[in-house]
Amino acid sequence: MTADIPIAVLFPGKKVRILRRRPNPWASTFPSEVLTCEIETLGTVEILCKCSGGREHGSLGHRSGVAYEARVYSDVLAPLSISQPIFYGAARVDADTWLFLEYLGEQASVDEAPSPAEGLQQAARWIGTFHATNESRAGSLTALVRYDVRYYEQWPYRTSAMAGDWHRRLPWLRPLCEHAGELATALLSQPVTVLHGEFAPSNVLLREGVVCPVDWESAAIGPGEVDLAALIENWPPEVSDICVREYQTARWPLDPPADFVTRLDLAWLYWHFRWLGERPDWLSERHVLDRANHLRQIGERLGWL
Repeated sequence: MTADIPIAVLFPGKKVRILRRRPNPWASTFPSEVLTCEIETLGTVEILCKCSGGREHGSLGHRSGVAYEARVYSDVLAPLSISQPIFYGAARVDADTWLFLEYLGEQASVDEAPSPAEGLQQAARWIGTFHATNESRAGSLTALVRYDVRYYEQWPYRTSAMAGDWHRRLPWLRPLCEHAGELATALLSQPVTVLHGEFAPSNVLLREGVVCPVDWESAAIGPGEVDLAALIENWPPEVSDICVREYQTARWPLDPPADFVTRLDLAWLYWHFRWLGERPDWLSERHVLDRANHLRQIGERLGWL
């Protein structure tokens, strides 16, 4: 980014100096920098600055860009007493939105912790608590994306349309994709909460041993079990099973719902199809085979195969 950064508007009446600008080593879709700032009354702080930069990131409805992420931080996260980056604010200049957050430094994600299994368990507890807290708020957060029938149905349909030779190699794939309508109906029948939307380990940092999720542009109203599926994907049962129990205890301290296994199965189907159905190149050998057995097993458990 080369433009002047409108950070001073976030601290009216205070002197603000940018001492240093450097690229964010974790930048992805949107341009971002790390600012070392001297702010009157706050001292020297490091701030992550993300700018929309005229870019869009719709991704068929599951990512919504910098302005949307800023609303998630201000409306959803900031009012809660949970571990999170400090939200300094957002600014709009011409067509660009600028988001300013506490820079967490070169923190490891939970799967890079000294004990990845313990890091994942912490993350499972965090997201279970977050889902429990936000169930009662879900109806009032009208600015958030709310998953609907068309959103859910598109992923199996797109997967089937792009699968090509996979239909011959996996003859059960097309019949499973044809249950897109039933999948959408079943997901919409589940209780909803606020979900992160991409709660993969790489988006869950540990700051001095405390879980701190980042990258909230996929936040939405939907079934929380989706976040659990994203967290434990590709981990062996001795790790994932403990994470499931930690999640259940955090979200439902007394007992999990009787249909929890089915709810998680439905979330898994959505999660797998969402990845396979996004782009043709993601229907690669590795991505399909990583998910094929699990998709087939879930389809059989649900009686759809």
